[in-house]
Amino acid sequence: MHHFLSKTLTLFLFLFANFAHAETVNVFFAGGQSNAKLEWANGIEAALVNSNRYENVLVVHEIHSGNWLQSWYLDGAQQDNYRSDFFNASGTGALQTALTGANTVFSGFFWFQGEGDSGWSVARDAYAERFNGMLNDILASTPNIDKNFQTAFSIIDAEYDNYELPGGRTPADINAMRDVLFSMAGDNHYDTRGLERTDIFHLTPDALFTAGYGLGDTFATTPVPLPAAFWLLFSAVMGLFFSKKKTKHHIA
Repeated sequence: MHHFLSKTLTLFLFLFANFAHAETVNVFFAGGQSNAKLEWANGIEAALVNSNRYENVLVVHEIHSGNWLQSWYLDGAQQDNYRSDFFNASGTGALQTALTGANTVFSGFFWFQGEGDSGWSVARDAYAERFNGMLNDILASTPNIDKNFQTAFSIIDAEYDNYELPGGRTPADINAMRDVLFSMAGDNHYDTRGLERTDIFHLTPDALFTAGYGLGDTFATTPVPLPAAFWLLFSAVMGLFFSKKKTKHHIA
């Protein structure tokens, strides 16, 4: 009996190990406007890799300095930034290209944008609807989506104690935009308030990496349930074990 149990557990662990180490490439998008720099994306990538949750991490990084959300999505329609960053009819979108690789799965979306939209109440009020429309179109075009797909937001801020806010913005405008982002992000966010900046909006390179790593770490530490295939395999092995046990008892 002990010999059979040992062999059964060995088989189970072998099969699950092979299942768990399938060569999946987890593709993530990281983008936005001027704070969505490479240092920020590098921080996200480092946190995802260090989490050991993903075997193969591929971060697609795009940046459009000074662009409001309407440059990606407006009035229910995809705009130029959308077609450049995500999908287009020619098949050359940045995310689109990454997802053509073998065994790719779209696992997450990281966003650092909203400084521009903070200056106009109409843009702030329409922000969630525009973002959700954009994300829905992306997911509708994506061939393989991770069942644990998540979105995550870096929360904007401004150092208005030491600099004059541009474009007639007030601290209340910045806080209103932050509230929009907090409400959309839920727990999956990293607040950049208090990080070092080079001017009113822009974070230093070190602060960008810190913000990216913090966001990636928050994303990667969200609990993930074991896949259904694990439980099917477990049930099959246990069924085999108990069937063998009953058979031996009957013979005795």
